Amino acid sequence: MFKKDYIMRMIEQVTAVLTQVLALGNGRQYDEAFLLTSGTLRDLTGLGSAALRQIPAEALLDRLMMQDDLGWVETAVSIATLLHQEGLLHAEKGNELAAYESHQQALQILLTTHQRRPDADWPEMAPTIPSLLSYLDAIILPGETYAQLLRYFEEQGDYGRAEDALFTWRDALPDDGNALELGDDFYHRLLQKSDHDLENGNLPRAEVRAGLADLTAD
Repeated sequence: MFKKDYIMRMIEQVTAVLTQVLALGNGRQYDEAFLLTSGTLRDLTGLGSAALRQIPAEALLDRLMMQDDLGWVETAVSIATLLHQEGLLHAEKGNELAAYESHQQALQILLTTHQRRPDADWPEMAPTIPSLLSYLDAIILPGETYAQLLRYFEEQGDYGRAEDALFTWRDALPDDGNALELGDDFYHRLLQKSDHDLENGNLPRAEVRAGLADLTAD
């Protein structure tokens, strides 16, 4: 009961902050909005926005788990949500680099959180991983991020999107041999699945075989 109450209070506080930030953004009061988001992030982590955009997600989650074993998942998701909101504000101001960094870090935090706790339920306020990707369409992501996306979409049963992540990775980072290795493993796992599962995952067996041939072609 204590854990549930603690988590609910934190989510309610972050949701209230988001409501205020949206109102400030709509009024083009960007400085006030950034003061509110950065202050909330500092309360949650001890770090401001700029530092949070640069810290590796793995290191951040390690830090959260040491500080807050009760609600580290919800804290991580709250941080990602606030960074996403900052990304939107930076985009409105025309600061493309800060917007990219905010959205990429939000994506990385959510992917890493899911990797550590795939069974966890996230608050409704949180952005989804596909929605964050829509803000990063024109950006080449790190190879590890593509690997996490491949794993994430496969686990979700969305094999078509997993394949999209794989080929984006291969084409964007042609010297990264991990794309070929993990991609080969991915296709061979799919070949063990039923036709029904593959159809439901938007990647029929014929396309699995074609993708595998394309991946390994010289």
